Amino acid sequence: VHLYASVFAIISSFNRMARQDVPKENRPNVAIIYSDGSKASNESKYLAQYLCGQLASTGYTNMHMISLSPDGMPQQLGNERISYHGVNSSSKRIEIPVSDVTYGHFDVLATCHVIIVCVNSEDTKSCRTKLATVLDQKRQQKDMNITIFSLQRGVKNGDAIKSSFTQRKDIAVVGGMVGFACVPNPKTKSIMPTVNGPCITLERIDKEIENIVIGPCNLIESMLDVDVYYRKVLSSYTWGVLVWENIHCVNMLTGGSIYSTLENKEARLIIASMISESVLSLKRAARGGKWKPDFLVYSQYLSASTLEKILCLPTSLCMTLLWCFGVLPHKDIQSPMLIDYLEGRVTCNKTQLGEIVDTGKRYSTPTPVCCAVNQLINEMDTKIGEPKSLLDIENKKYIIQVLKLTLEYIDKEK
Repeated sequence: VHLYASVFAIISSFNRMARQDVPKENRPNVAIIYSDGSKASNESKYLAQYLCGQLASTGYTNMHMISLSPDGMPQQLGNERISYHGVNSSSKRIEIPVSDVTYGHFDVLATCHVIIVCVNSEDTKSCRTKLATVLDQKRQQKDMNITIFSLQRGVKNGDAIKSSFTQRKDIAVVGGMVGFACVPNPKTKSIMPTVNGPCITLERIDKEIENIVIGPCNLIESMLDVDVYYRKVLSSYTWGVLVWENIHCVNMLTGGSIYSTLENKEARLIIASMISESVLSLKRAARGGKWKPDFLVYSQYLSASTLEKILCLPTSLCMTLLWCFGVLPHKDIQSPMLIDYLEGRVTCNKTQLGEIVDTGKRYSTPTPVCCAVNQLINEMDTKIGEPKSLLDIENKKYIIQVLKLTLEYIDKEK
């Protein structure tokens, strides 16, 4: 299966759009909005840089990077060079010329044909307000349609963006979900995805907005290293990402790389327990329906229940099966949550694992292991400020802490 997927990916890459080098005056203007702040998670910024690099590499777009900071102004307007790796750390490092990317203010959005929203989930509301103000019909260029893509990590973000533009016929909002995180390569510092086959899933296009979004959707599909799927409903895939990224949460507790976390038997059993609890709470939320979290963006052949069983196997067999399914992470990268912690930033745990814990509480589903891990991460998030050392993590007996807190939550449930 892994060999077939690799061959298919190579063949597909030849069918993608090659670099066009279209004159700048004939290119569409594309803006990417990302969260920026001294204490905010860098997940959004790394994702925005990766997508910007992918789109700029086509030679078909004028790229603008717009930061959303607490005061509403960009933190940096300058020559920050963007570089990225394709799909793994051994692939070619690609640098984007400084002249191909412009860092600007929100006012430039009124001149853009495509806007990609990548902000962290907690910043969606403020971003929506800024967009509604900047794209007011009186300020917008006449006879110009705009397509807004919500390519964020988290749940219900696309609907929040849409709510501000339901009465606009010249603006189309396409909901989407990103099935991967992006982090700096520890050696080159270039941005790379955390999975082998990065995927984006978009809402199936309604006929009412088809004429507006068909070109922008083709633009998203032109990214050389990112696959794009279309689905009628995205909820099973967005929740599937949150279930999968329980791995990232445990990696924040263990330190080291994601790969080394999966080599740790005790860590794998904690992740398996978290997946089991997550799926159970989401099934309760579905009220007995057939709905379940989907791992399409990681592997067409892997389900949450299958992953749970694989994680309980002996280490060598577990790692072999993860490789066969094409989901074994790169050996040298850490989770974005761990990177945020080491840099003294607040993680996105509240809108990721926190969402699963809140769902369990809302539907009276016990999730003791998820609650224990969530509590430990929240405690680590309160100690922001100075950059941390991996020793701060490695010196903690996280296994004992998780087990102790799990038993406490079980006692409370009783």
